[in-house]
Amino acid sequence: MKGGFSNRVVVSWRLKFYQRFALLRSLLPLNATIVCAGARQGTEVEVLHDLGFTNAYGIDLNPGPNNPYVKPGDFMNLENKDDSVDLLYCNSVDHAFDLEKFFSEHARVIKPNGYTMYDLPRYTDRRNPGAFESVAWNSEQEVIELMQKYFKEIILTKTDHS
Repeated sequence: MKGGFSNRVVVSWRLKFYQRFALLRSLLPLNATIVCAGARQGTEVEVLHDLGFTNAYGIDLNPGPNNPYVKPGDFMNLENKDDSVDLLYCNSVDHAFDLEKFFSEHARVIKPNGYTMYDLPRYTDRRNPGAFESVAWNSEQEVIELMQKYFKEIILTKTDHS
């Protein structure tokens, strides 16, 4: 594994991604441009391809060698042109050291009728984020209010209890 996740962990994440992405087929055409920001190994990209989204790809500062789903990239400085992405997905919001710049950059690349989709970790102690988190915030509401500065509307929020 060389520092990767176990098969059990990968399978559990695949199942979570299928649940998260199930509604996308009703929102986006299968040829939509989808960027998974902070995609690490690319499990979410694999699931999007399984669902038929062939133009989905991931970016990460360290995608690992020979990763067919994820290329080198920085979610704070996207290579994409303005208004060029149908969906940007990120479950690494807790690794963005400047949330203003993070959301501003994502809003820049999203098409006028495009979407962003974020998973937020559920902790509130800024002084003691979890083992894999780089930054924290006082409340999810704080992050949502900041998102609303950059995006027209929030169409869905869900809580994952698993």
